[in-house]
Amino acid sequence: MIYGNLFAKANKPKIRAGLIGSGTYGISLLAQALFTPRLDISVVCDQDPETARQACLRAGLSHANMAICSNTEEILLALEKGQCAIAKNHE
Repeated sequence: MIYGNLFAKANKPKIRAGLIGSGTYGISLLAQALFTPRLDISVVCDQDPETARQACLRAGLSHANMAICSNTEEILLALEKGQCAIAKNHE
């Protein structure tokens, strides 16, 4: 992704994004986001929330900055607290 183009279109200091899938490619995106000042991965979804949690840890997030969520209300609460919400993909 060319972040400069994304940021140029945004009128906000930070862009919040969600990540679907926390495999090898997802981990690399999470790790890059930690070093991209204006990009915040707010939600990580995976069929297995534990896999997503491990991916976040390997990318450099701390336990305190994550919340395992099972519904929309929990996700919104995690976002209000500034945490990365981890959720199972919903069909």
